[in-house]
Amino acid sequence: MVASEMQRQPIFNAPGIVVAVIALLIGVHVWLEWLPEASAQWWTLTLGLIPSRFGTEADMLPGGRSAAVTQWLTHAAVHGDASHLLVNLAFLLAFGAALARRIGNARFLALLLLATLAGAAMFVAIRGFSDVLLIGASGAVSGLLGAVFRFMFVALAAGGSRYFAEASRRVPRLSLQGMWREPMPFRAVASWLVLNLVMAFVLPLAGITGGIAWEAHLGGFLFGLLMFRYFDAGFAEIDRMPSNDDFDAPPERIEPTPPHIDPTVH
Repeated sequence: MVASEMQRQPIFNAPGIVVAVIALLIGVHVWLEWLPEASAQWWTLTLGLIPSRFGTEADMLPGGRSAAVTQWLTHAAVHGDASHLLVNLAFLLAFGAALARRIGNARFLALLLLATLAGAAMFVAIRGFSDVLLIGASGAVSGLLGAVFRFMFVALAAGGSRYFAEASRRVPRLSLQGMWREPMPFRAVASWLVLNLVMAFVLPLAGITGGIAWEAHLGGFLFGLLMFRYFDAGFAEIDRMPSNDDFDAPPERIEPTPPHIDPTVH
């Protein structure tokens, strides 16, 4: 693969903060896979979020009382298997890159961490002080998705998927009123919420219990959707979906000029 082709790949176009988060998640997963089984299980329980740790069982669980504090964030770094990790990384790369370009590294990281906390808080609020284990970055990724929904559909209306990927700083943010009023954003949010309700209530009735933490999805997503305006300072907010005439034409990708090669053989 030549250099110009490598630069067109999504991972090479992603902002450094997104690549760093991806590297961290992969590194933690590889480290846990490398550890002996007993050590990997101990660290998984220590880093994961267990609501009962907030009660009287803290001293009896790996990590002790200190883990009751750290688990709010560390649970997002641990994944059950490679497929669990890859799904979260795919969403992180697909939506996190455009978001980081728009709001910058510091705000992106703050939103990611706070969405992680929101997902964990919703999980604990619904599950109570139970012994169930929460691991994975799904709450954080759901927060990024909720935030991206506030400008993604405006970008798609302006110039399609490439405009969303490459010109996320050129479009205004759709207000919450606009999110409920406009058909495309409303259907997207409604579909996402219905999907999580299916995970929560329909799949268990069918005997499918895959351990999907829909509570963390919901908490992270609502935080990103409702609170994004505070991370998106400096951008205009609109109440309706614009037409193509409201924007300049999407920027054309500039392909590198191939070097001139003298056919003469010396």
